[in-house]
Amino acid sequence: MKIYFADSKLPELRELPRATRLLVVRRALARLHERSKFYYWLPTILCAVGVFPGSIAGSLLMPSLFPKRSTLDAEHMSNSLMVSMGSMVGMVIVSLALGYVGQEFQRRKFRPFLTDIIGQILKPSEELNSR
Repeated sequence: MKIYFADSKLPELRELPRATRLLVVRRALARLHERSKFYYWLPTILCAVGVFPGSIAGSLLMPSLFPKRSTLDAEHMSNSLMVSMGSMVGMVIVSLALGYVGQEFQRRKFRPFLTDIIGQILKPSEELNSR
């Protein structure tokens, strides 16, 4: 199981110019949307799902990582600031991580469409070159 950090790293798309690669990915996503709306929206769904656990994890971890560091005099004020900052940081990290996982699943689902779409796009240009 190989993980690709960008669509340009996929073997099917590696040789294509950037504009063609974007067109192929857009068409593959459109075809995926026709076949399975769930996998089309999976990265967005997982980003949204990651907000709540990220918020909880961040609000629990931040005060334990930085105990009693405060520029304010009131101890309860500094703890609530740490909890809210940890909550925001946790939301961002977990949402991005889960969104990336969703994007990996999405890539696995639209990869079978890529060769067919590349053939459709490159076929007209090959016919023009043969004339």
